[in-house]
Amino acid sequence: MNIISKIFKIFFPFILILIFASVIRFYYDNNTENFFFLNNIDLKYVLILIFFGFLYLFLETLILNLIVKFNNKQVSFLELFSVINVTYFCNSFVQFSGLGFRAYYLKKNLNISYSSFLSISIFIIFIELFVFSFLSYSIIKFYEIKNKIDILNLNIEIFLILIFSSIFIIFFLKNIIFDFLKKNFLINKISILKKTISIFDDILKRKFEKIIPSIVTIFLLQFLIIVIICSLSFNLHEQNLIRSLLFGVISAMSIDLSFIFSITPYSIGISELFITYSTINFNLNLANVLSTANSFRFSLMVFYFIITPIYFLLKTIKKN
Repeated sequence: MNIISKIFKIFFPFILILIFASVIRFYYDNNTENFFFLNNIDLKYVLILIFFGFLYLFLETLILNLIVKFNNKQVSFLELFSVINVTYFCNSFVQFSGLGFRAYYLKKNLNISYSSFLSISIFIIFIELFVFSFLSYSIIKFYEIKNKIDILNLNIEIFLILIFSSIFIIFFLKNIIFDFLKKNFLINKISILKKTISIFDDILKRKFEKIIPSIVTIFLLQFLIIVIICSLSFNLHEQNLIRSLLFGVISAMSIDLSFIFSITPYSIGISELFITYSTINFNLNLANVLSTANSFRFSLMVFYFIITPIYFLLKTIKKN
């Protein structure tokens, strides 16, 4: 029974992708008129996507570089850029495997412990969620109030508020929270929880706050990049700047949130579901959603499907 369960866990994400692909094929066969935008794609549009995809990966590399420097280690930027590309390449086949590769690389090459890397990564994920959720909610809410229209699904709206308000409270009460957790009898009895709290406490003592402004700035730029990519994609359907930008914000929020619930490689199908479920009164069709989510994926795939094989080839040559 245990073997069957393991096999199911491995193949379940791919079964979901197969179902998702079948739904897309059925929709396309019965709604070909909604895919008219494919005729509007030209070389300039593709090159713009590639340019912003490069910028996004460049910013991801800056974050990884901050983690390395925070641990008082040094490695070339080009090497870290390659590691980021391998991370995304891995995630395209097995969800969260890219994070595992990144942790393995830092441990093997720079002796950064798994626990330290994962703890810092959790802090960074919290910052990312705060930036994306707060910015998205603020922009969309401003538009809703100004135009007296509801756009956000109420459940998503409540979810966003819970995310950024919880992270905000945790950040400002972190010392009180950690002091309580360190003195908690139950936590001290469970070694893995005790060790985790100890690592978090150590990171805070090492003045992690000093690099928070840099991380926030990077996420602000990444948010902007995703908005631009998704807006350009939506603009192929409708030449309406305001609606395109607004949809870009909704898509950036949805793509970021979808990684929390990533049960398929690269959140295929999950991002699309979030974009669709997040909006009301926006008159979307599946073609809008598909082109938007996949324009962002394409902008990154161009790089990591080329760079990853070259990276491992060069590593193999270097070993020999």
